[in-house]
Amino acid sequence: MSLATTQFSAILWGLAQLLQFQSKRYPAFQARLKERNLVFQIVAKDEETARWFEIRDGRVTSKSGTHEKPDVTLGFKNARLGVK
Repeated sequence: MSLATTQFSAILWGLAQLLQFQSKRYPAFQARLKERNLVFQIVAKDEETARWFEIRDGRVTSKSGTHEKPDVTLGFKNARLGVK
């Protein structure tokens, strides 16, 4: 595992923590999250590094890996570009 892959994974994990924290801290943000249910994922295509996020009824859940049926996928060529 390269340094960029580790950094990319840490950034994605941190994003999950931030979304969960902000939804609890700011009622307006949670209200926006309740407007739509969706699954999105962020991936580094060549290194199999990925994390998916599910927004359902105002709650945010996240797991590493890819989701079988995401609504949106944001893909980077590799983890190094994702970190930039």
